[in-house]
Amino acid sequence: MQPTRSDPSAEDSDRSRERTATLLLGCLVVLALVLRFWRLGEWNFQATEIFTLRDSATPQFRNPRPLGYLLNYYLVRPFLPLDEFGLRLLPAIFGVLAIPALYFVTRRLAGTRAGLLGALLLTMSPLHISDSQLARYWSLVFLFSAIYPFALYLGVVERNRRMLAWGVITAVLAVLAHPVSVLLF
Repeated sequence: MQPTRSDPSAEDSDRSRERTATLLLGCLVVLALVLRFWRLGEWNFQATEIFTLRDSATPQFRNPRPLGYLLNYYLVRPFLPLDEFGLRLLPAIFGVLAIPALYFVTRRLAGTRAGLLGALLLTMSPLHISDSQLARYWSLVFLFSAIYPFALYLGVVERNRRMLAWGVITAVLAVLAHPVSVLLF
């Protein structure tokens, strides 16, 4: 006999699965923190990171990718020097935030197991770890690009104005992070 949704044992089972998924996601976020922050400021700038230093010291809106530089100037510079650690701090944070963002988007579209698998693969991705440890804008671009196409899709399909607004906001931020983000539109 199949338990019905009003059956207390089915509700307990759903809550247990949700707690397990939340615990696994929390473990993945902690692992992502360790992998992305380990020795974050211990090596010298790479060649392209010098451009981030230059553009973060004097950010300009006419730059085609102003968002990362503005965030460094207004969020990091008042508290930390714009050195190897200071400029790599936000990309590492964005790289970690991409894990739950990808999980929630994927869970909404394909289910909890797919969301956890996607989050696991992103957590362990050497390319994503590397991009999250560089003082460049790629982890910020990935974060917004993981959200905005699906938010726009859900906003249109479900006629959900809040989701549509979230999609538009994250799309604008993604394009401000790097114009190539518009390709997902």
